[in-house]
Amino acid sequence: MNKRCPKCNSPYPHSHPAMQHEGEVDICTHDFHLRPTNQNGQKYIDLVLAKRGKTETAS
Repeated sequence: MNKRCPKCNSPYPHSHPAMQHEGEVDICTHDFHLRPTNQNGQKYIDLVLAKRGKTETAS
C-alpha cells in the first residue's frame, strides 16, 4: 500500500492538495483517493468519481 498518492503526493486519501491552480484545490483522480477510511467517506469518494467522469485520463 502506498503511503502517498503517486500523482499528487497527498499523504491522505481524503486530502487533495492545491496543485498549481492559484491555491485552489484540484481533486486528484488517482485510485489512492478511492480508499475508504474514517475520514475518506463516500462523499469524498463520489467527488473523485465525478471528476473522473469529466476527464479522459482517470488515474
